[in-house]
Amino acid sequence: MSRLPATVALSIASARGDIGTNADYVWKLQATLGALGIRDDYVSELALALHEAPCNDKLHQRGASL
Repeated sequence: MSRLPATVALSIASARGDIGTNADYVWKLQATLGALGIRDDYVSELALALHEAPCNDKLHQRGASL
């Protein structure tokens, strides 16, 4: 199983739980880490890949504009 951000993003882009999308979780994680002065290259690459991942989920599309 590949752990490349673009590959993982495809799964995350269409996943959702009871409290929201997995894409929103990744974008919020990236923002929170940044606010704390923490840079995680993998999370940053994953967040970027999510912006480019195809998805029909309206919440995912909303998050892509953050």
